[in-house]
Amino acid sequence: MIATASTPRPLILSANTMPCKRPHEVTPMTDETQPAQVKAPPTKLYAAMAKARSEMKAPKLDGTNPHFKSRYVTLAGLLEAVMPALSANGIHIWQAPVDDCLLTVVTHESGESVEYRSKMPPAKDPQQLGSILTYFRRYILSGITQCSSQIDDDAEAAMPPRSNRGGGPKVVAVNPSSRDEL
Repeated sequence: MIATASTPRPLILSANTMPCKRPHEVTPMTDETQPAQVKAPPTKLYAAMAKARSEMKAPKLDGTNPHFKSRYVTLAGLLEAVMPALSANGIHIWQAPVDDCLLTVVTHESGESVEYRSKMPPAKDPQQLGSILTYFRRYILSGITQCSSQIDDDAEAAMPPRSNRGGGPKVVAVNPSSRDEL
């Protein structure tokens, strides 16, 4: 589709956008001289996605991380879990690298679509780029479909090792007779 003055621009959500008053309105921040582009929410796409989500099966933990001795859902496993429900509801997801971003386009058979741009970190070599792409594709797809079998560790993995935490708050016993001195 070629954009013309009368053709609305696609909705683009990314780190370079600023939400407006309604969640479906976005102000692009790439060109400050351009007026805000507002597009009606893709209600048919959203309804189809809600139906598809109710039909999705939980993906299997089919990958193993030997470093952390943990299991996770691979991109292939996630695709296997979500694609049948998405396809049955007329939804197609396309992902590709564009410049320094991963572009994810979610389209519905009605013609409605939503685009997401996720800025990726720079890669040192093609192998690292492949790893970054796979990681981003998996997490973006998981977020869009709300489908994940990952174990919630209550942010334990984000915390420093227990030996470096410094413990909790210190408790000091106070002699009741000397409480007035504090």
